Amino acid sequence: MAAIRNDNVKEKILDAAASLVNSSSIAEISLQKIADQAGVSKGTIYYYYRSKEDLLFDLADRYFQKQYDELYAWCSNPEKDTSFYRLFKYILERDVHDPAICFYMLYSAASGNEILRAKLIERYRTFESAIAEVISKRVPDMDADYLAWLSLLISDGIIVQCELHNDAFDPDHFIKETEALLKNGSRSNASSD
Repeated sequence: MAAIRNDNVKEKILDAAASLVNSSSIAEISLQKIADQAGVSKGTIYYYYRSKEDLLFDLADRYFQKQYDELYAWCSNPEKDTSFYRLFKYILERDVHDPAICFYMLYSAASGNEILRAKLIERYRTFESAIAEVISKRVPDMDADYLAWLSLLISDGIIVQCELHNDAFDPDHFIKETEALLKNGSRSNASSD
């Protein structure tokens, strides 16, 4: 008799991996640890994934999709102040408290994983396009593509500094100061028009 299929097994595996990524370094995480955390056998993980890297990419993809959905919802909410400086702050804040999976993806892609590199570039293009579209509506006199890339590049820099555990860098302070700078710059631009 075949075992009853649980359609949520893949989600349980991804949830377990996410929990481990948040509490351990990725190098310390094994498929066996993920299996133990998820309450499944290691063979079950191999049913869904060929390797730890495939599982981690799926986890990152889920994470990036969630970020995209949340960005879209945030920008579409008519009750929110979605001005340019707040949008920029929102983009920078989203990775500060959960940088490990993003850092792993960046490192793996830059270290020669061509499949991951291509998928990550595709994600960057999706985010850049969505962010640029929103920026162009808020500050039509500025280069929206440039500002979208600027936000993504600063976000990646914050991820790197957080993963380096650089005590000289306070991401929350940096984001707050960036928001203030952009807010004041927005006021200056508006008053000079």
